[in-house]
Amino acid sequence: MIIALAFVNPPDLKDAFHLLCELLENEDEINPLIEWFEKYYIGAERRRGNRVVQLDPRFPPEMWSVYQRTLDGASRTNNYAEAANRRIQTELGVCHPTLGNFILSLKKVQHGRDQQYMQWISGRRPKDKRKKYKDADKRILKILQEYQRNERTVIELLRGIAQNIVIDDVVGIDDEVENNE
Repeated sequence: MIIALAFVNPPDLKDAFHLLCELLENEDEINPLIEWFEKYYIGAERRRGNRVVQLDPRFPPEMWSVYQRTLDGASRTNNYAEAANRRIQTELGVCHPTLGNFILSLKKVQHGRDQQYMQWISGRRPKDKRKKYKDADKRILKILQEYQRNERTVIELLRGIAQNIVIDDVVGIDDEVENNE
């Protein structure tokens, strides 16, 4: 459910994180992950003498939260950038290319992107998302809207989102139910 914290409204994040920690407190093997996540993504509290100091996270929630983007219907991922990077790496074929090969590969990749752009200009649409991703997006949006209307608790939000996150073609329980019908 830790990954579902990305869908929590940033002002509610610390409370949601602490509720999740309470839920997972008997899971000793996950403690290192929780401590790491708190340090880098939430901001840890440390004692200095008699006072408690709040340390800023390396990656503030405003940087990685997808709460508002999801409600706005905007993209939650950087898949396009990752796909472009993978395309360049594939074109290069080596880890440390010469400058000439690097420039030649960039030109080839750019030519492909120019062709895709021209297809878009001419009215051809890019491929749609697969149905299971569209369905998961709809369920996630519904869960967030219910949470926003106070129809779900934070833990219900985290559990609901965690069941609908699609990672590397793995979907939560709902996908298994659909496949068995």
